[in-house]
Amino acid sequence: MKISVIVPNYNHSRYLEKRIDSILNQTFQDFELIILDDCSTDNSKDIIRQYKGHEKVGNIIFNECNSGSVFKQWKSGISLAKGEYIWIAESDDCADLEFLYKLLPVLENNKELGFVYCNSHVIDENGVIGVETLADVRNRLMQTEKWNVDYLNSGSDEIKASLIKGCTVNNASAVLFRKEALLDVNPFDIEFRYVGDWYCYLKLCIKYKMAYLSEPLNYYRAHNTNASKKLYENSNFLIEYFKLFDWIFVNVNFLKKKQITNSFCTYTRHNLMKKVNREKLLLYKKLFQLNYKLFLVFLRLNTISALKEKFLRIA
Repeated sequence: MKISVIVPNYNHSRYLEKRIDSILNQTFQDFELIILDDCSTDNSKDIIRQYKGHEKVGNIIFNECNSGSVFKQWKSGISLAKGEYIWIAESDDCADLEFLYKLLPVLENNKELGFVYCNSHVIDENGVIGVETLADVRNRLMQTEKWNVDYLNSGSDEIKASLIKGCTVNNASAVLFRKEALLDVNPFDIEFRYVGDWYCYLKLCIKYKMAYLSEPLNYYRAHNTNASKKLYENSNFLIEYFKLFDWIFVNVNFLKKKQITNSFCTYTRHNLMKKVNREKLLLYKKLFQLNYKLFLVFLRLNTISALKEKFLRIA
């Protein structure tokens, strides 16, 4: 078995059939399909059951309780996988039928690679393709042309150039992993709900090379229920960033501390001085306990930001 395709699903019945069909109809056919439903409350189970008995479907798992984290589903799927390579095909996205055919040779031809990913079209809830690909968005925001061409990079150089600035591998569905590398780095040793993918790519890049294909072979679906869009609905996202950057400061030793701090500040701007209440104070206590040095940076940043804002209002 060459590839294990893992589809973690939660309440994506609207997109599920198209997603699964875009996998089963791949031009490269040496794969197994593992479908994991995280206790959906829509009719996802009915759709999934239609594929029971299909020759490509190796496992169908229905959770009795919601796990609360898609990364727990990643871990479960990988533990069941028989293939040399892993494709985590998120249930609301879909793929070009040559996705596996074009990404697999990149990993096969270079054993030092931990993963390869491709560019992605952006589609809406109705499948309408947007004007910009994810590469266009990254290039525009980071003022570069990096993602216009294919490239292979050492993991450390990729972290220095872009991955420390954010999760520039924007969509897990666009990635093909080497299973041996995933098992080696164990990206599930810290529990994350939102930034587990970023943590995974960072851990892989510390030990392995990576590659990118500029052809958009993946279709990332942007809609209101994306996990990334829920990130800022409450303040708990700060805890995840503190955990992530606490790990980065200790483990990514080829980066300058200032570069890490600058990235940390970008992701933890929170304006400490607004709406200080008991809930927020309890959150800040947790942050202090996680890493008091990072918390002091966070405190200084937010205090300066609040004072600047106040000064501008007076002026």
